[in-house]
Amino acid sequence: KLKNVMEWYFYEWINPKTGKTIVREFVEKHDIPEPLRGKMLQMEKPFYSKFRVLSTNNSRNSMTVLDTKTGKKHDIVNVKSFDTYS
Repeated sequence: KLKNVMEWYFYEWINPKTGKTIVREFVEKHDIPEPLRGKMLQMEKPFYSKFRVLSTNNSRNSMTVLDTKTGKKHDIVNVKSFDTYS
């Protein structure tokens, strides 16, 4: 549960003094190179749904999932371990 709170705090909570998320303040203060900067800021826009794994590709460390609420397919790359999704 603490992990979920910390993720919310870093990526979604808006600091009323700055109008920015903690992660945005961090990347603006430090010289974060691309593509890491973009990946960090991408976390400001999470989406929540239920997903079904349609396929996996071990050689590419990727998977294709279906958003069961919208019907949209998503390709996810750099999956650390497919064991996580078993």
